[in-house]
Amino acid sequence: MEGSLVTDSREQSLEEEEKVIEPRRHLVLVHGHGEKPLAGELENLWRSAISRGVERDHGRRLARLRNVAVSFVYYGDLTRGMRRSLSETDEVMDLTDRYTALDELSARTSTKAFRSGHYHRMRGRSGVGKLAMDVAAPIARGLGLDLSLIRRMSPELARYLEDAAFAASLRARLDEVLRPAVAGGDDVIVVAHCLGSVIAYDCLWEMSRGTGPLDRKVRSFITLGSPLAIDAVRARLSGAQEAVDRRYPGNIANWFNLAAQDDYICHDPTVYNDFRPMIGRRMISRLEDIGIFNFAQRYGRSNPHCDLGYLVHPHTARLLADWLRR
Repeated sequence: MEGSLVTDSREQSLEEEEKVIEPRRHLVLVHGHGEKPLAGELENLWRSAISRGVERDHGRRLARLRNVAVSFVYYGDLTRGMRRSLSETDEVMDLTDRYTALDELSARTSTKAFRSGHYHRMRGRSGVGKLAMDVAAPIARGLGLDLSLIRRMSPELARYLEDAAFAASLRARLDEVLRPAVAGGDDVIVVAHCLGSVIAYDCLWEMSRGTGPLDRKVRSFITLGSPLAIDAVRARLSGAQEAVDRRYPGNIANWFNLAAQDDYICHDPTVYNDFRPMIGRRMISRLEDIGIFNFAQRYGRSNPHCDLGYLVHPHTARLLADWLRR
């Protein structure tokens, strides 16, 4: 009996010690380009999409997800008006349609509903935008018109690549959240969509290679519909002109890149072949490209670049559930 009590006491002590030293889980979310709803509305949409995906496939992890610290990095006010002016009515309709899209995605209650056969039978599906980019990109590159093509594809991304002051203002929004989280020892996952993935990559590079670098790593960098593999974007990233040892961020443990079929923004869907020196030089543990089907519909038509379709997807839910299971 005495031995049992001693064992129980030691186990209890170990459990208490683990509770004390366990780092805070911190989910950092960075949205993409385009006209956006106000910060609170967009954050609610992102949180809801993530929660519904985890609840659908990993319901037991939902309680843990609710206890995770979440920082939503918003810069929509800095990019507003770069595409078109939205009237108040348009903004209301846009927000309404985003919630409609999320409800339709949530109606897919099984991972099987996110497979190829369902996608190719989906109404309004079109790969024209992706096909056009596949054809135009090599021509534009050969003629030195890469930025002109990017400007048509994403005016926000083009300005980010061309305007250093503008780029710095966007990175500052992320840096003020990410740097103290990493420095404080949080267990951090960064989920970034579209332009947000470029901002996050540059911010991570500066944190690890710039002045006063941090040697702590983020657990995972999850990129959704990212243009990071496009040659013209990659050539203008922070560190792109540095020697190989300093060219890439040194503070990412795992990088998962999700690219949806027919998503024209990530018309080059693979980052592994472009960033694999990070693996060879042991800067990163995993660098994985994951092809998916994005079932989001906006105004009744397929939108394979939609952030909500990426966030609610089973692969995103799995990556987050694996993190919560640790």
